[in-house]
Amino acid sequence: MMKISSQLLLLMPLAMGIGIAMTLQTAINTQLREYLYSPLQAALFSFLVGTIVLAILVFFQQV
Repeated sequence: MMKISSQLLLLMPLAMGIGIAMTLQTAINTQLREYLYSPLQAALFSFLVGTIVLAILVFFQQV
């Protein structure tokens, strides 16, 4: 019988969540591209939102 470590039990939901998030991001970016009629504008908007969220996370990070 295979023994499952506690680290694996913690990482499996994380891996599943990342997979779901990547699928959702692809679907959202596809719809955004159709709405903006330009893949470059959709990419700019996507990266802009991601950069703003990352900047907020870094700003509130405990040092």
